[in-house]
Amino acid sequence: MILTNFKTIELRTWQTKFRGTIFIHIGVNRDDCILTDEVKNDKSFLELNKLSGVICGSVNITSCIRMTPEDAEKSKVSYNQKYYSWHLSNPKILKNPIPFKGKLGLFKVKTDIIKNNIF
Repeated sequence: MILTNFKTIELRTWQTKFRGTIFIHIGVNRDDCILTDEVKNDKSFLELNKLSGVICGSVNITSCIRMTPEDAEKSKVSYNQKYYSWHLSNPKILKNPIPFKGKLGLFKVKTDIIKNNIF
């Protein structure tokens, strides 16, 4: 949902000091979530949702703050002051997803595997 711009805030139990571009990895295993009709009918989301075990795009982390009631409302979740809101912008979908074994948390990716892939 991040890459289709339906989700501009990622909620995490941990904060990051990193600001800038990160790659988005779609894991093999994913949690079920309730989707709105708008998301369910979005062509880009439907195509991305078929993928697993790939790097499929990038997004910028612009800030990371303690979750606010406004973040909870925008994210359509219950407010929890223990969470952090990662504010995201400028999502880009890779033309050709790249098979890649993911890891927990943020991890480094050699950019040479991405550089020949056009967004």
